[in-house]
Amino acid sequence: MGHGFDTARLDRIPAFLGAKYVGAGRLPHAATLVSRRGEIAHLSCIGEARPGEALKEDAIFRIASMTKPITSTAFMMLVEEGKVALSDPLVKFCPEFKDTGVFVAGGGNVPFLTRPPVRPILMVDLLRHTAGLTYSFQERTPVDAAYRTRPEREHTFIMGSSMGGLISLYALCEYPDVFGGAGCLSTHWPAVKSAILPYLHDHLPTPGRHKLYFDYGTAGLDAAYEPYQRTVDALMQEHGYTPGYDWLTRQFPGADHNEAAWQARVHIPLTFLMGAGE
Repeated sequence: MGHGFDTARLDRIPAFLGAKYVGAGRLPHAATLVSRRGEIAHLSCIGEARPGEALKEDAIFRIASMTKPITSTAFMMLVEEGKVALSDPLVKFCPEFKDTGVFVAGGGNVPFLTRPPVRPILMVDLLRHTAGLTYSFQERTPVDAAYRTRPEREHTFIMGSSMGGLISLYALCEYPDVFGGAGCLSTHWPAVKSAILPYLHDHLPTPGRHKLYFDYGTAGLDAAYEPYQRTVDALMQEHGYTPGYDWLTRQFPGADHNEAAWQARVHIPLTFLMGAGE
């Protein structure tokens, strides 16, 4: 037994995934991690990350829409704690939706014609995509057109903290024609360790056309970030990025690894990315 699990049964997981999905060509690869009480009970990687290159434990995955089950799980934890109910109306937490109407006609130079909803939007509607909210990337409805943002690269940025900082950096490197910059707060470098440097060496976007912001505190998890950040900073200089112009790294003494710390300084990356810099 390992951490309360039957290791023989856990070992069936990669065999099953390999036979039914990877071997059958339904998935290119699969990574599985099972943990209990903070300890890893099972970790396996099968398949190839790229042709001829086996999937490794430190591989970086794009999460994309998989944030939905993570957010939904967090929401259901709040339901279990009695802090919110599936039947609660959305306006209980977001009063800005109080006077929301249902689109009937209009758009362009024609004013919107709306009708009152049959019932209010419920929290459960947000979970099952029945709230009537449009996706901006579809760009198919007059409602979307009325609230459309500027889609050009120089007006599109991505930002996140901790693992979100890593994902933001990855998104910029993978889609330099989509994003004009990335803000990486308290970037959790230890999660990728040595794997990130070769990747950044080959994929950092062209300096002068993109902006990158990094920061870290000195307390909690952030206390371990400085050596990693210094190495990344050296790589930024090597690639021709200019401090204060298209790249900025800031240290915040005493700042911890939490939402309160990030909220206190979020105006700095926003100003640097979307303004004239510092």
